[in-house]
Amino acid sequence: MLVFRERGIHQVTVVFTTGVIALLSTSIFIGHLLLRPSMAPAFSSHAMILLALTGGMLLEGLTRPNEWLYRRARRGSQRVRHLVQRQWLWISVSILFVLAISRDQGASRLFIVTLLVALVPVLWWVHHSLVPWFRRKLLKRSPHWKLTTDVVASPVEMRSLREEILTSSDFLNSGREMPINRDTQLKNIESWCSESKADVILLGTNIPSHFARYLFELGDRKGIRIWMRLNCNGLEDRALGLDKVGNTQVLVPKISPLSNLTNQMIKRAVDVGVSSLIIFIVLPPLMLLVKLLHLRYSPGPLFFRQRRVGRNHKPFDVLKFRTMHVHNDDECRQATKSDERIFRGGGLLRKLSLDEFPQFINVLQGHMSVVGPRPHLEQHERVFENSYRKYGLRRLSKPGVTGLAQVRGYRGEIRNPTDIRGRARYDLIYSQRWSLSLDFWIIFRTALQVVAPHRNAH
Repeated sequence: MLVFRERGIHQVTVVFTTGVIALLSTSIFIGHLLLRPSMAPAFSSHAMILLALTGGMLLEGLTRPNEWLYRRARRGSQRVRHLVQRQWLWISVSILFVLAISRDQGASRLFIVTLLVALVPVLWWVHHSLVPWFRRKLLKRSPHWKLTTDVVASPVEMRSLREEILTSSDFLNSGREMPINRDTQLKNIESWCSESKADVILLGTNIPSHFARYLFELGDRKGIRIWMRLNCNGLEDRALGLDKVGNTQVLVPKISPLSNLTNQMIKRAVDVGVSSLIIFIVLPPLMLLVKLLHLRYSPGPLFFRQRRVGRNHKPFDVLKFRTMHVHNDDECRQATKSDERIFRGGGLLRKLSLDEFPQFINVLQGHMSVVGPRPHLEQHERVFENSYRKYGLRRLSKPGVTGLAQVRGYRGEIRNPTDIRGRARYDLIYSQRWSLSLDFWIIFRTALQVVAPHRNAH
């Protein structure tokens, strides 16, 4: 119920934010008309850009991951930064898409550049200050969005429930309390619940099962919302959901957005499209270049195949351009800077990540995705999983040519457990917060690192 309430607030704030951005676009348009009429776009062009901007904002709001709707990040600035990046990317792609489809000659490049540059500080201000203010006003004007909560529990549990309600003040208001003990009778509870004016009656976990069943039936009969506290037995730090398998109630870990079949189909369509472009346009001249380097410095096969661990621990052969001499002491040993196994010219291929491009063939085959956790050797997997207790969860996602960990600087040689923990954490963040815009952002950042390599690339 609280999730649906938060979705409602989210939808209102998305419309509110869209209105602010539309006002910004109109203000810039009017400013161009007044200051530089010759550089201002035509009215029809501005209307088309405004339509694309509005569409991009609304699509971003509709596709935003559910956990962003009602969860607060530990650092507010981090959440704001992610929202600004996400919305700016959606708006930019929407405007470019509409202009490409319409082939509008009246669009002003100066206007578009000014708008995209101004969007960054305005979006930051909107999410950092304006939206929280708007949300407070909304909750103040609509107090019914906070649920008054009566509590039925044992005296021992009553105190902790009261504290939990206080810490959930954005959602719940404290109501009456009814302690339950051995002498409490069902008729007394029924009389107390019937007089309740609360939105919700919250039951403690120590209530006898026949009391709980009776109260749920009473709630159905009287039209009272009955909730029951869930005892997670020390698992409060985990994001768990309640599901039903047959007649069995089970707690399950938070489901990744990629568990949704529609999201899987969308991601696969992007994988096929991107990998096809790379294979047919970029890969042929790159193969010629690498082959010339091989003939000059290290004759031998063009490609290097290596067994890696894929999704659900299924092995597959990853393809790479060969950057080492054909005969070396240990192909499983991690590459280091100034590695004697790397031939002249191979280091440049590795630094610019050009040796990874054959992996788009793996993507087209379905063994990999364009974006996802990087695949490792099975020998390394056994070592890495001892360095981070949640490491194995990254195997639930299809491995990728690039990933969130790589664009955050976790690439190259793994020297200590801190490196693998950082990689695994970012891999899990990616799988839990997946969205199409996040994939495009990672692809964009990866393309920048090909031009300007990270210091850890070697």
